[in-house]
Amino acid sequence: MKRLISILVFMFALAHSGQGQTVVSGCVSDAKGPIGNATVSEIDANHRILNSAQTDVSGLFTMSVKSLNNAIHVTAKGYLSRIIRIRQNKRFDIHLLHSTPSVEEQLLLKRHPMAESYKLLYGRLSSRKVPQQVTVELLCDSLITLSVPIYASSAAESYPIERKMMFVDYIDGPLLTGHSVVEALPEPGEPEQRDNLYDRDENLVYYYFGDDYVPGSYSASTPFYNYPKFVFKVSEIMDLLSNQKVICRVLIDTSRADNYWQLFLQPNCGVELKKIITKLSKKLN
Repeated sequence: MKRLISILVFMFALAHSGQGQTVVSGCVSDAKGPIGNATVSEIDANHRILNSAQTDVSGLFTMSVKSLNNAIHVTAKGYLSRIIRIRQNKRFDIHLLHSTPSVEEQLLLKRHPMAESYKLLYGRLSSRKVPQQVTVELLCDSLITLSVPIYASSAAESYPIERKMMFVDYIDGPLLTGHSVVEALPEPGEPEQRDNLYDRDENLVYYYFGDDYVPGSYSASTPFYNYPKFVFKVSEIMDLLSNQKVICRVLIDTSRADNYWQLFLQPNCGVELKKIITKLSKKLN
């Protein structure tokens, strides 16, 4: 009987030892691919390390965290460290920047005059098609960025670097993915006040209302917008758009986990983008 009680006590303690713990996982990478041997730590408000794990050769990690109010601190030799709030997230795709910025990152940190804005995408609202302008920026002969204004709920809400713009097929399979390599800081004012690239009547961003946070939410006070730049290889995006019938839609990460802004390609998107790239290439050269 004593043995049975001891076993039950042990099992009870074992079952409750993990209470309050949440398992999180993810991948740490840079512009070229996974980063192995990176240290991923759970830290509290006083930056005390509570748990930690190392990424494998594929950049993957899994660990238990004590509180969703804490943060994840990611470090790797030769890279700038990152601190990310856990909140309700259980999966993290973490992008690190080199301590010495790469050529791609240096290009993105500059402000380029080689940018044009066109109605390449559209959204759907109450069965109505609403255009959305996209800013196209040519960084060099081989790299291009696509950007749309994304509403920020405050002047402190930036758009992080690990977010994605994805072209997907009709079964939501990813065809091509661009990443925001540089953090986008919120800028005050309406998009059409910025660089004269946006037209108020041609942006889906103005037609979103309601309490739920979605990119483009309307605010009666002074609005703030992020302008993330999603990087693509010119050759890859042009190959994809040459047969754009295979593309169902474009998904853009919001600031919430597993929440995407859904947009669609205008019928002439591929043709227009090719014209834009040709025009910007002449400016670049």
